Amino acid sequence: MEALRIQYHKLLQQHVTLDRDREDLRAVFGGIREFPNEILEHIFVLARNNEAMQTAPSTHLFVQNSLPANGKAARVAPWNICQVSRRWNAVATGYPYLWCFLGLDLIESESFRSLSERKRLFALQLTRASNVEVHLSLAVSRIISLDPWLLPSLTR
Repeated sequence: MEALRIQYHKLLQQHVTLDRDREDLRAVFGGIREFPNEILEHIFVLARNNEAMQTAPSTHLFVQNSLPANGKAARVAPWNICQVSRRWNAVATGYPYLWCFLGLDLIESESFRSLSERKRLFALQLTRASNVEVHLSLAVSRIISLDPWLLPSLTR
């Protein structure tokens, strides 16, 4: 019985510690929940342009479609941002400037995504970019004819 009582007190102490840690985290991260969508959009663009921020003049930090130095990071960042929370997903998917750096790898490879999946994600990203200017990166291993699914998308 004494062993159970000791274990119970240890668990209570852990509970108090976890509550305190949770409150500390709320104090640190709670404010971002209150940010207006427009501020989150700017933060998302800065996250996408993280590499460019180190070399770009400060006057260009909020240029919505400034080209980041690391093109691959610019293409991956929006997908990562969308996975943070439902709100971030809604804000990010509705902000075309976040999606304007498009990359399509048409090289058959040992990629973890199939070619058809990469094409599907490319088409989705192009749709999310809406009618803003896009920057396209295309990787091919040989001269190919563009698939019919791609041509209507590029003529938007």
